[in-house]
Amino acid sequence: RKALGEEHANFAVTLSNMASVYCRQGRHDEALETYGRVLEVKRNTLGEQHLDTSTTLTSIGMVYDKQGQHEEAATSYDSAGDVCEKAYGDSHEETLDARKKAAESRKRIEL
Repeated sequence: RKALGEEHANFAVTLSNMASVYCRQGRHDEALETYGRVLEVKRNTLGEQHLDTSTTLTSIGMVYDKQGQHEEAATSYDSAGDVCEKAYGDSHEETLDARKKAAESRKRIEL
């Protein structure tokens, strides 16, 4: 933290690892808070449309799904899909995967 600062991309990696641990421990609120910080750092250091940003958005969607907040999950997956689409196109595997996850989350809302 002191060597690189809190706005460094490597700091975001450490935060992301922490968020992943929180999620596995069932500490979903802490995971979301930490992933939110990761997203902020990545947007500030790498840019809004960087593919690492889409990875974090997907992780956020997964936490929302675990909490049963499927609309929020779908929105996060859609945002990840938008980033992937701009980088890869609409028929790329990463884009399609994000769109599929969003659709699956929306199906859970209907159940």
